[in-house]
Amino acid sequence: MRTVALSLGLAACLGALYALMSVVGDGALLAAPTSVAIGVLGAAALHGRLDSLAVSLGAPSALAWTWLSARGRFELGAAACLALWTAPGLIARGARRETALPAGLAVAAAWLGGQVLARYLPGPLEAQAAACVFAGAATAMATTVVAPSREPVAPPAEHVS
Repeated sequence: MRTVALSLGLAACLGALYALMSVVGDGALLAAPTSVAIGVLGAAALHGRLDSLAVSLGAPSALAWTWLSARGRFELGAAACLALWTAPGLIARGARRETALPAGLAVAAAWLGGQVLARYLPGPLEAQAAACVFAGAATAMATTVVAPSREPVAPPAEHVS
């Protein structure tokens, strides 16, 4: 049930970011801080808590999307945004060997979400909503594998001779 709620929440964040990216004129000044807040919210939701890691990786996510989109690489921008949202969960896992598979799944989900968003966001409202839900669901499902184990990691035992 958490994955479904997370998928819909991420879809709302993606839709809001896309709407903010299309704002021009007087609303552009409000779009920047709002998009940063949405990026932090997406990263914190996927990370499971709001901490410095979620803020530091979520804040530039909207910037990455906007910057790459302005260069004609909308799909890479959307994928970078989704990857930055999943990164706190990967970093929290630590540098363990078990991180390779979740990292690969997170990257694949971000790439797939970026491709779908690039293809369908410029279309009608129904296609935009479906693209956001699909990208949100792919990212949310990847985080069920990416999420760090809740077990505390014991410090290495010291050898006494």
